[in-house]
Amino acid sequence: MTLCLAACSHEPEAPLEPSPYDPLLGTRGYIFLSVDTLRADHLGIYGSDRQTSPFLDALARRGVVFEQAYAHAPATLISHMSIFTGLYPQEHGVVPPANNMLSEQIPTLPETFLGAGFRTSGHTEGGFMHGAHGFARGFEVFSDDPFEASTDVEDTYERGLEFLRGLEKDDRFFLFLHTYSVHDPYFPPEPYRGLFESNPPSSPESVSADHIGTVNSGFRDPDPGEVDFLKGQYDAGLRYFDSVLERFVSQVEALGLTDVTWIITSDHGEELYDHGRLLHTQTYPESLRVPLIVLHPSITGPRRVSDVVRSIDLAPTLWDLAGIEAPGRVSGSSLMPYLAGAEYVPDRAAYGEVQYLDQQRSWVRRVDGELYLLVEHLPLADADGAWVSRSLSFDHSDSTLKLKVLAFHQPRRLEVRVDGEPLATVEMFSDRWVEEALELPRATGSQRIELRVDGCVSPLSLGLSDDYRCLGFKIADPQRRLLRLYNLSRDPNAQQDVSKTSPRILRELARQLEEKSFEPVAAPGQRPLDEEEENALKALGYI
Repeated sequence: MTLCLAACSHEPEAPLEPSPYDPLLGTRGYIFLSVDTLRADHLGIYGSDRQTSPFLDALARRGVVFEQAYAHAPATLISHMSIFTGLYPQEHGVVPPANNMLSEQIPTLPETFLGAGFRTSGHTEGGFMHGAHGFARGFEVFSDDPFEASTDVEDTYERGLEFLRGLEKDDRFFLFLHTYSVHDPYFPPEPYRGLFESNPPSSPESVSADHIGTVNSGFRDPDPGEVDFLKGQYDAGLRYFDSVLERFVSQVEALGLTDVTWIITSDHGEELYDHGRLLHTQTYPESLRVPLIVLHPSITGPRRVSDVVRSIDLAPTLWDLAGIEAPGRVSGSSLMPYLAGAEYVPDRAAYGEVQYLDQQRSWVRRVDGELYLLVEHLPLADADGAWVSRSLSFDHSDSTLKLKVLAFHQPRRLEVRVDGEPLATVEMFSDRWVEEALELPRATGSQRIELRVDGCVSPLSLGLSDDYRCLGFKIADPQRRLLRLYNLSRDPNAQQDVSKTSPRILRELARQLEEKSFEPVAAPGQRPLDEEEENALKALGYI
């Protein structure tokens, strides 16, 4: 007896509907460019009115530009590990200085491409992109020569070209290239150096991390001329990089490599005193909003995406594009629907974090059709409180403000302001805590408290420790939280705090941020730095 199931039906099978993703699948190669410290809004394609990126702007018009792409930390090692794994920083656990090696249990992008039969090559400029942190895994060819100058990018990209020239006709490939070309010190070669500034510096020390860092550590405020100068030098570096990129893309195309997917992005941006600091130490847009441009042979741009996307989405996207199954737990989600032009209604928020001079977390999400940013500040706590430089702001909802404070090194005067208005002055001492209970102007509702001291000094300068921060006082209660809310749809540079005028949205996003939790995937490793790495990190201002 013959058994006849559905397959024996004489009815003709309906043809399968073509998938909108089919044209995106299976290009020969994937070229991933990471431009360290590249903030989105200083590129023409993202709104800059300076001619910093004429080639990249033209290139981007051939593909998809993600307008609201966010990294998860303003730190090279941490952020790139999220890119390579699709995991949040607290999930992959690679947070220097102590935890600086990715666990072997967590697969990386190059490992998955190599395992799928691709030729793989990666080239970085050392520092926190040293291969031993886990970045070399899965690359057949890898280099991480330490950063020395902005022009290193030319050698880095030439290494990529050498790899491409050596491919056989049927080789599929994954190429990753990283550069510090626009990282401080902002010192591009001539003739770019004076392009946006009439008085270029005589040496890199003028824009070194040590010099710039004296602002962040609390010793001084920069004058407007200095900030303008730094912006000019940063933008000059972008223009130089843009010229290198143009040559590189031209050389790749001259090799006949047209069946290629390009991903161009950054690990974080750069602060140019937008929110009181320089370099990359906070979670505001200048630090975490990054360019993300995807080019694909089947995409005839320009196309722009305004939804929130994240660095953790890049690995899942590349796996989908290449037809590679995700190797394990991943927190990001693929951007394929955007690339295919399919209708897509995401519910995606971008989380950011950093610990530098304080603890910051950020949350970017659309509410009622508009894009909002919530930034949370907390002092860095130690055993009995938190040291503060010159000022500390926080939200307070009680009618009485109880303070327990201690001056650093010498007596200080602490001014207390409430919602911008002076309330009291507290005399502090360096050998004993002072306690005060101050009645506030309003009995209910949140009030913005600012504590400002009349000076500071660093433990390093006194020979007490290697702490370089300029400290003014300590507060015994470190749980002094400050929440700032910004409507990025109307205020893309996050200059106007709307906490007071949008309390419902503030509460909603603060609740979401509080509920955000992370489960580590595997314990990170620890390794000491060798002398070459240490010197490279010093040159980049990381240590």
